[in-house]
Amino acid sequence: MRASFAVAAVLLIALSGYASSSSDSPKIDVRLTQTSTPADTFFFRGPISLQYQLSIANPTGEPVTLRRLELSTLGPGAYFLRTGATPITRTIRANGTTTITLSAWGRASGGDLRMEEPVTIRGLAYFDRPHGKGFVRQFIETLRP
Repeated sequence: MRASFAVAAVLLIALSGYASSSSDSPKIDVRLTQTSTPADTFFFRGPISLQYQLSIANPTGEPVTLRRLELSTLGPGAYFLRTGATPITRTIRANGTTTITLSAWGRASGGDLRMEEPVTIRGLAYFDRPHGKGFVRQFIETLRP
């Protein structure tokens, strides 16, 4: 109980500088796909290199800038991932789409049964706007290795 309260408090403090209500933030679409990872990579337990593509669509009339990105897995799956807050500076132009190639180290669960389990990834993308408060977009993707 104390641990969940502490996690909630840390998230609240971390997000306090960003817009918290959905009416304050623009409708930015963030999608994550996994690329170029053969399924047999997950057979043995241990560290693995993972490749992703992050697509960000900005349907608004003003540019936004991606400042930070956090990726982490939720629940069991073929692998475990936790990147922490990674600084990125990428501007997404107004009414435009940007695709970013990402690499990260994860840890395979290993085993014949686990190597084909889907992986659910939660991402937090921190954005800045030229005129206004920054905002955070959370996204969840379920990927199949």
